[in-house]
Amino acid sequence: MYKRFSLTALFSLAVLLVLFGGLNSWIDPMFHYHPLQNGFSFVDSNERYYNAGIARNYSYDSFIIGTSVTANFRASQFDKLFGASTVKLTFPDGYFSDFDRVMQIAFENRTIKRVFCGIDTNILSRPDSARTEKLPEYLYDRNPFNDVKYLFNKDVFFGQGVKMLTQRLENTGKPFDEISTWDERFIWSKKKALSSYRRPDPAAEPLPKDAYAEAAAENLAIITRWLTDHPDTEFYFFMAPYSILYWDEASRLGKIDAVFALQQQVLETLAQYPNARLYYFMSDTDLITDLNCYTDPIHYSAAVNRQLAERMAAGDGLSPEEIAPLLAHLKRFVTSYPYDTIFSS
Repeated sequence: MYKRFSLTALFSLAVLLVLFGGLNSWIDPMFHYHPLQNGFSFVDSNERYYNAGIARNYSYDSFIIGTSVTANFRASQFDKLFGASTVKLTFPDGYFSDFDRVMQIAFENRTIKRVFCGIDTNILSRPDSARTEKLPEYLYDRNPFNDVKYLFNKDVFFGQGVKMLTQRLENTGKPFDEISTWDERFIWSKKKALSSYRRPDPAAEPLPKDAYAEAAAENLAIITRWLTDHPDTEFYFFMAPYSILYWDEASRLGKIDAVFALQQQVLETLAQYPNARLYYFMSDTDLITDLNCYTDPIHYSAAVNRQLAERMAAGDGLSPEEIAPLLAHLKRFVTSYPYDTIFSS
């Protein structure tokens, strides 16, 4: 009697597990097996969990990659501007090792014409050893056996799967073009940008000019490998237009010389590669001083994202000869800017 009960219980458990795993694979919230299908629409979650699925299973010839300042790009705009088929692979607070891992999947599975990559100053200045959030490797590797971590993951099913089922029934989902975007949840205004900024006390001593040189070299080793490994792919690298509040902080903390040395190191290195195009949006002084375009010192609105995409499509980017004068011009601007007026008006 007890043996029969145990066998029945085990069989019932096995059936439930198969049904649970099958339902998870059918809905497939992380696109691990297939793109969105069966009438489902996406549910935003941690991009680290679904970027591998997008890179592996969607059809595209170009992709956008970067941190949260790239997240409010819409792939459809790049399709129109560049005649491309584009997906977006963004990592909030990402590191270049994150970008590198998903790029491996993209290049293994697709022929890539263009990569649009944000090379933010903040991530260029930090080494990979500072990373605190690791990628879920079971979604990135080729091992089918560790898929149990995905198929039988209750957080995946109840966190995303149930929402996707509800959206399907209620027809309330958003188009895939909106994936990873967050601009509609935030306010973009000078008041909001200022409220998000805590002005630091001035530092006693400035940072050494080469303070970020080692971290920059580590990150450049990854970036330049992309360029040499994929000579037929065009890489559009852009430095995001951090606001004047970023420069106020850099000035008060004595980081100005170190930041400009980092940027010159990176731009002049990348300018040596024929398949690299460079766009330095930080030098747009009209934009960076208009705090109504920001929600904090570095994050700008989707309207700015649209402008940046248009500017990349309209121009070939910086020539090697333009880099040093452009950096020198911005350095003069930010070192002489009357920062106190921002807070008194």
